Amino acid sequence: MRIVLLIAVTFITLSFYKQIEPDVILWSKDKMLAWNNFHGLPDTSNKYAAVTDCHIKMRFNTKKDTLYVSIFSYMQPSMSWVKIKSKNANLLKHEQVHFDITELYTRKLRQTVLSKKHTKSILANELKKIESNNHQEFVKCQDLYDIETEHSKIKLKQQEWEKKIIKELKELEAYSNTDLKILLK
Repeated sequence: MRIVLLIAVTFITLSFYKQIEPDVILWSKDKMLAWNNFHGLPDTSNKYAAVTDCHIKMRFNTKKDTLYVSIFSYMQPSMSWVKIKSKNANLLKHEQVHFDITELYTRKLRQTVLSKKHTKSILANELKKIESNNHQEFVKCQDLYDIETEHSKIKLKQQEWEKKIIKELKELEAYSNTDLKILLK
């Protein structure tokens, strides 16, 4: 019975991820982006050489006195693109760090959700506020990264950011689990 339940939960979880976008790429420390992950048509009017469409998704539900939360980061290949003449290893590394920043803020969101004392009566509003605050900080960080590295052109700053994000991801390794289970007050 437990095996059947585990298989059902796994199937439901995988189905849920695929409902977001059929071709999502979930962030993984073991798998780096490649140019063949960028399926979107380049926007020739856009001044940027590439765009990585990354997101943080949070879903939650309650059963009795338990809150179940799934928080994950993903990239949408169909909305991500690169201009053919701009493809190079430095730009790809820059785009990978955008994805890594997404995972960093996913972990920060998990950390915040776990650090709060949740009650059933204000749960949904509280989680939406936490998610909104996290999203604002996430966008600021992504923008700052592009400004400071000039979209990968300032190599020294690019290297500094790469090291910084790797370090911060390691510091938040305890929050790398996608699924959270929290007892409610």
